[in-house]
Amino acid sequence: MPITFNDTTYFAGIWFVGHDETLPLEDRMDWLAALWRDATPGSPWILQYRFRYHRSPDPHSDDDEKSWYRATMDASPAAEATALEAVHLIAGITAHRNRTAVDFTALGCDGDTAIRKLLAMGKSWLNLAPDDAGTQR
Repeated sequence: MPITFNDTTYFAGIWFVGHDETLPLEDRMDWLAALWRDATPGSPWILQYRFRYHRSPDPHSDDDEKSWYRATMDASPAAEATALEAVHLIAGITAHRNRTAVDFTALGCDGDTAIRKLLAMGKSWLNLAPDDAGTQR
């Protein structure tokens, strides 16, 4: 269930927590999360995140175990700020466990613009693949 970026979604932010390269391979895990909603007014917020447990030193190995999750939150005016605060907390706890820092990017834009911003920043963890419709994931 990769994160899909397109012009019909609005992204509040994206988080990445890597791992300390000195950890043994079996202890390496990274975490990716995005807070987004459909661009239609009143759409609920969606927190989509995944844990990746490394089984190979290759950062994009198909041997790695990935677990995807999704949570929703209402579209009330305070929901975005509340969700951002909660995800920052989760990211911080995960970073502490992984002995590394949180890489957070505030976006505040549609998915197409978000991809352009992330590409321009040269995020090393960003791995894009077009889906069958050509949408970046």
